[in-house]
Amino acid sequence: MAGTCAHVEFLRAQPAWALALAAVGLLVAVRAAIRLALWVYAAFLRPGKPLRRRYGAWAVVTGATDGIGRAIAFRLAAAGLGLVLVGRNPEKLAAVAAEIKAKHPKVPEVRTFVLDFAAEGLAAGVKALKVPTRTRAISMRWTRS
Repeated sequence: MAGTCAHVEFLRAQPAWALALAAVGLLVAVRAAIRLALWVYAAFLRPGKPLRRRYGAWAVVTGATDGIGRAIAFRLAAAGLGLVLVGRNPEKLAAVAAEIKAKHPKVPEVRTFVLDFAAEGLAAGVKALKVPTRTRAISMRWTRS
């Protein structure tokens, strides 16, 4: 076989077990590459979900004055949902509500609801809105008895 490529001759010279092992390695590498590509798509390229159409016009965000709850409130406001911000501190709630309204003027409405989750009252305050989207980012302090 004078016209045969050097690569083909090299492969023919290898034992069968080495070729089988190389094939398995190739399949594992292809599977890992596909999983990585799917993760990159899901994490960075996939478009967001239409929250308003899927869940309704309102979202309740607990713990909205700090941390994760605050970040989620801004994210939901950017999606155009009306917000009910729930927290313990009325001054912080008012400040966050004003900041959301300033940053996202197209938000239909931002309501605040002062509530300590150690007490009763959340169900009665939110029941009238018929809110389908609820986000919980509650921080409670526990003391040892």
